[in-house]
Amino acid sequence: MANKNENMLDTDKRSAASDRIYAEKKQHVEQFSFNQQVVDVFPDMINRSVPSYRNIVDGIGHIAALLCPNKPTIYDLEQADLQNYSFNKCDLVALNFTLQFIPPTHRQDLIDTIYQALHTNGVFVLSEKIKHEHSAIDNTLLELHHRFKRENGYSDLEISQKRSALEDVMILDTIETHKQRLNKAGFKDISVWYQHYNFLSILAIK
Repeated sequence: MANKNENMLDTDKRSAASDRIYAEKKQHVEQFSFNQQVVDVFPDMINRSVPSYRNIVDGIGHIAALLCPNKPTIYDLEQADLQNYSFNKCDLVALNFTLQFIPPTHRQDLIDTIYQALHTNGVFVLSEKIKHEHSAIDNTLLELHHRFKRENGYSDLEISQKRSALEDVMILDTIETHKQRLNKAGFKDISVWYQHYNFLSILAIK
């Protein structure tokens, strides 16, 4: 379910096993899903896989303190069927690396729903892995990301097998597509506030 708290979810403080899901050679790599095996290692997985994840989470906390100082209602969307979730009126919604797992045809509807749930001057923070429309840049950012994962202890086998598992599950958008959806929903101020390689976070204000 969605968490409606004044404090943002702190994944780093959860105890979890080390992510070794793709460490052994698999005869058949199944599609990635958020099953119990993933849940058990998720804090380790996301911190070793997403560049500057800690900085993004901390930054959202600072954004909330600056823009929503008076006991705000905040949704941190981690655990819910977001396509059928009923929001109460709120001041800030954070959607971190989740939209990319929702079918593209349903993404605008979710953004519209979040916009409608926010109070006037409400804040939406959308963090996503993106693709770039120019292949040379896209390939460069991808290789930088793979280098980041190697530096965090993942082998080439793990990187390759996880990439195969995510191929038809995690569908990436360009930054232009994200901004178009936000504009269409009605957000008046939209800006990238953080980016590391092909991972970024967008701040949008109603």
